[in-house]
Amino acid sequence: MNITIKNAAGLMLRYLVVFSAVCMAVMVSTWIVPVRPELMEGINSLGAAFMAITMVNFALTALVMFLYLRFSRTGGWRLAVGLLVVFWGAIYVMSQIESLIFNEALTSMTTRDIIDTVLRGLISNALSVPFAMWLTGRFKKGAGGQGAAPRIAVSEYAWKIPIGGALYVVVYWLFGYFVAWQFPAVREYYSGSTELVPFFAYTLASISGSPWFMGVQFLRGALWCLIALLAVRILGGKKLVSMIGVGAVFTLFGLQLLVPNPMMPTAIRVPHLIETTASMLLYGVFLGRFLHPRRPVAA
Repeated sequence: MNITIKNAAGLMLRYLVVFSAVCMAVMVSTWIVPVRPELMEGINSLGAAFMAITMVNFALTALVMFLYLRFSRTGGWRLAVGLLVVFWGAIYVMSQIESLIFNEALTSMTTRDIIDTVLRGLISNALSVPFAMWLTGRFKKGAGGQGAAPRIAVSEYAWKIPIGGALYVVVYWLFGYFVAWQFPAVREYYSGSTELVPFFAYTLASISGSPWFMGVQFLRGALWCLIALLAVRILGGKKLVSMIGVGAVFTLFGLQLLVPNPMMPTAIRVPHLIETTASMLLYGVFLGRFLHPRRPVAA
């Protein structure tokens, strides 16, 4: 019993270390790349709820990072760079690509704000990942005691990237219509009308009006697959670990919308929170299984 309590206390302490690293890194990144004064004024107007929910979001991010540090099959700078790409790509890069696509709707967010957000994310992850690894001893190669993850044959996953990209388009469109688009406020926000057009008519109208849109989402899906593949490589080991790991980090993409923000009204943010969190969790779990190697390749 004492050993169990001791182990639990040790895990909690390591998690708090990672949580502290995430919080401090975000603070430093905001100091290096300040938020635009007009935008900061809108954030300050949100009150204490903004800070409280932000800390919850940091706690969830730290929890996922802690799980990766706990179950990764490698260590050292190889792990640091891999985690940087996975977390920065999933949380910041992919979300701000979405912001660029819908920049006309986000009237209070400029292109400069999007660039600054990506830079702050890069800085915060470049600080938090190595710092958390150093404090938890993961810079020692093979600190997890499991050995390096097996190499994956290129022929095993190269054909899966286009399939994963196409699947993302399907998931994105289905959840977008049958979840977010079912809210009248969302329809009015993006189209100026609350009318609910039938699915196939809406799809055809969207494709004819913006023929480039599906192609862009396919490319985003391919990028999601590459991020998932890197996460699978970092975690190695069992399929279940890959599925949980990829699903967890993909869910962080949607959970950013937990935090109130002046760019998106609550009536729009909450439907998108439900839509993106559910869709990215399912998509991430699937990719963790789909991209897991059937067999290792000798180094």
